[in-house]
Amino acid sequence: MTRRDDRIWVGPFDPLPYCLAQRQPASRYYFIVPWTAKPEIRRRIVDDIADAAPELIVIENQGVFGLGRVLPELSDTIAKNYHLSRSYEGLEFYAGN
Repeated sequence: MTRRDDRIWVGPFDPLPYCLAQRQPASRYYFIVPWTAKPEIRRRIVDDIADAAPELIVIENQGVFGLGRVLPELSDTIAKNYHLSRSYEGLEFYAGN
């Protein structure tokens, strides 16, 4: 879904897809978990994603690590700038508009 030089963001917690896809993360914070979800880190991730405008955002929104629990602020950015491209095994793939 992306070119080799495109950045992506996969969240909230799963760093392995960056390696498997051979893509750089769109934020210095390439994952977030409840115990690191401080307001300044959440804000930085949202700002990084807005600035980098990754071609693809992959979200798992279930359970204790779900995006809605650890980074709800990203939902607005996704709604404004991305569309749901596909879902697969609990993951949602959002492509840029």
